[in-house]
Amino acid sequence: MYDEWAGDEFRLDRGEGWWRHRVFESWETDPYVYGWTDGDRGDSLRGYLVYTIRDEDGSDGRALTVNEFAARDREARRQLLRFCRDHDSQVERVRFTGPADTRLFDDLDDPQAAETEIRPGPMARVVDVESALAAIEYPADLETTLVFDVRDDSCEWNDDRFRLRVADGRGTVDRVADADAEVVLDIGALARLVVGSHSANRLVELGAVDTEGEATQPALAAAFPPTNPFLREGF
Repeated sequence: MYDEWAGDEFRLDRGEGWWRHRVFESWETDPYVYGWTDGDRGDSLRGYLVYTIRDEDGSDGRALTVNEFAARDREARRQLLRFCRDHDSQVERVRFTGPADTRLFDDLDDPQAAETEIRPGPMARVVDVESALAAIEYPADLETTLVFDVRDDSCEWNDDRFRLRVADGRGTVDRVADADAEVVLDIGALARLVVGSHSANRLVELGAVDTEGEATQPALAAAFPPTNPFLREGF
């Protein structure tokens, strides 16, 4: 069920130990787990919740906080939301955490009864440019070469120029200190490209990336298509 539902970039492959000690246990209060099926014995799981109920600091009343909301289909999603609603005599509010594109309003009879807030997620850091650019996957049908001028004030081994050659879905990287730079950016912008949180075009628009030559920006955009990264785990 989890493997089918959690399709975001940075999804962890959870083993039994992770489930038992990181999902079903907590430092303070162990969560509850609710699973929904069609109702017959032996039916496969169609959705589940991992949640806590506790008093909130600095506010009146209790909150049901959903840490994981996994649904195989729309009916399962509706049933899980109904389960949360049925706690209205026990809690003042229900809290969900999910990717920024979560469409909760579409499932509510009264969307104005809900409040949404977008917050920055975990920080991503490229520790080694050569290793990172060589390790990630690229579009299988793309062949291109780009020279990056990377600025990194904290890790001097990254503060250099790198040639990236992409072919057959893989990248090879070489240091090329004397080559003309085609893509100029700092390590933070490179991290956003690598994890897929920002497209190349968006980073150029924000002034975080400079490109030289007409063909460079389209090639950069093709090599680093945006994804939907979301880290569900805490460390």
